[in-house]
Amino acid sequence: DKALSSFTSLDHALANADLVGLYFAASWCPMSTPITNKMSDIFSSGTSSLQERILSPLKPHIAHENIVRKDLAIVYVSSDKSETDMEKYSKSNWINVPFDSDDRDNLKRHFCTCAQVEMEELGIERRRLEIPSLIIIDSVTHGVLSLNGKEDMLEYGNGVLDHWQQLQELLRALENKYVDED
Repeated sequence: DKALSSFTSLDHALANADLVGLYFAASWCPMSTPITNKMSDIFSSGTSSLQERILSPLKPHIAHENIVRKDLAIVYVSSDKSETDMEKYSKSNWINVPFDSDDRDNLKRHFCTCAQVEMEELGIERRRLEIPSLIIIDSVTHGVLSLNGKEDMLEYGNGVLDHWQQLQELLRALENKYVDED
């Protein structure tokens, strides 16, 4: 199993956000649309204060030292059929794993998460998750905080980011407790 730091398309997200949401979805998948719309309502709409807490994709004209650390980066791991489809479906504050990058397929393999039609090509015999899925990662420990990000959004709505941060604090406290006891 590869470490998350070996996926170069995650570098910006891991380095500049406390949490990383890996969103596995596709424009052609009818199950993805309601989740994508919910994510857009929560994280991208102008009425939500959460928009300010989301890391923007890396822009070539912004120096790395000028990037302000944010609470969450949303990384789109697309199962779209073309780069154009991926770009049209993605939101402006999502970081897209490049369409032609090996990381796109390798992240699907790493998390055993993909569309059913991709399983054979990717060599995935059993999926852990199907699309759409939102996996929440601690950017420091690379530990999975939630495999149920889409359900979390439906349950917590605009409070979902605070929920994930509480999970992060709880897990880190538990890790510290047991590390300190050794």
